[in-house]
Amino acid sequence: MDDTLDRRDRRNGRQITKVFKALSDGTRQEILRLLERQQCTVGEIVGNFSLSQPTISRHLSVLKEANLGDGFSTELYVYNTDPNPRIAQAIQQDLAAIGIKAELKSLAQAAVIAAGGDGTAPMIWSGGMAWIADFPDPSNFYGPILGCAGAVPGGWNWSWYCNKDLDAKAAEADSVVDPAKGAERDKMWSAIYDKIMEDAPWAPVFNEQRFTMKSARMGGADNLYVDPVHIPINYDNVYVKDVQ
Repeated sequence: MDDTLDRRDRRNGRQITKVFKALSDGTRQEILRLLERQQCTVGEIVGNFSLSQPTISRHLSVLKEANLGDGFSTELYVYNTDPNPRIAQAIQQDLAAIGIKAELKSLAQAAVIAAGGDGTAPMIWSGGMAWIADFPDPSNFYGPILGCAGAVPGGWNWSWYCNKDLDAKAAEADSVVDPAKGAERDKMWSAIYDKIMEDAPWAPVFNEQRFTMKSARMGGADNLYVDPVHIPINYDNVYVKDVQ
């Protein structure tokens, strides 16, 4: 691997993580909205909030570290098949409301995947390309999407998020293989994902609810009809009861 490329990718990943973390706080979003309307001194910013100057200064430091001190422009990549471009437009409007100007890049799926994998896409709406292998085990999502091993050229960790402490905790959680300790393992994974949400490399937009209707003629366990891995249905394990 080209070491120069590797260093650049690591820098991109760290910067993207800083941006998402900076945007995860409501006060910092309000500061960006204010700066989008006009340039302000620190004192003028403080005058718009019921917070102390040291607190506002800390927020400004986080924004500055993420290169957001004056608001910013970016690009949002999206798979060019409906409804994804329309969802991306809604996200674009939400970002504009907090001082972020996002140009939409509506491209073929392969082009979006390539831009995520080589680190050239600063933001991606991943609808239509979502990872579904988070069922039934949480490690299936963490490893390729959020773990350090996926933060490489061609990988699926498009946020280039790499928290080595969490990688170690994930390995510890995966070492719990006794079914009797399933609740303990789930608790460990829950703590890992809580920490990820604090760092905000990803921003969940909605939680999908899916409903499946089936005839009484159909056989097979009910959970086979809503298995998110086999879309639209697990054909290998369902059947018709009254075949002549």
